Amino acid sequence: MKSTGIWVTSVLSILYIAIILYFRGYDAWNLLQTGNLNELSDFLAGFFTPLAFGWLAYGYLLQSKELRLQREELSLTREQLGKQTELLQEQVEIYHQGFMPCLTVRIANRHNQWDWILENKGGNAKDVQLAHLANLGKKQVIEERTTMPRNDSFLFTLPGAGLGDCYEALFSSEHSERFRQCWEIRGGNCKEITHGPEPLGAEE
Repeated sequence: MKSTGIWVTSVLSILYIAIILYFRGYDAWNLLQTGNLNELSDFLAGFFTPLAFGWLAYGYLLQSKELRLQREELSLTREQLGKQTELLQEQVEIYHQGFMPCLTVRIANRHNQWDWILENKGGNAKDVQLAHLANLGKKQVIEERTTMPRNDSFLFTLPGAGLGDCYEALFSSEHSERFRQCWEIRGGNCKEITHGPEPLGAEE
């Protein structure tokens, strides 16, 4: 496209020069012979102005096309970066799902007592502590384990007989990141209410 534009502009310039020389070349030669330099300079200025304007217009069109191509390339680059960002986010989520601990609570049976199962559905957990959070801020530790691998679980009985108190699990990932999960268990139903980093002073 660039070479075609140069070729077309060059051909038009040659045709313009040929036409001007054909019709006004004799006048220019007479001005040169008579030494009338003022009129000759005016003639040359009028002669080259259209040429300069034509090449300037071609340069402007060429630059506009190049800028448009650059904008399209930048748009494609932004699109690719967006896809890469989404892919990285998916990889991070997969990493967290595969390596970060994630504890779940489910009912075991309901005969004469409230038996529940705490299970690790994520990565390996360390320093696991399960506690019953009673009214007035009282905390009773139910179970403590040094490690809790993926898919490991244990059975526990609720001290509060399932009357709606909260239960808290504190644990660490393999990278020593500390986390806290809380559930509210009421009448045979379990609802997770907190899942995130352990707040400062949570173990106090």
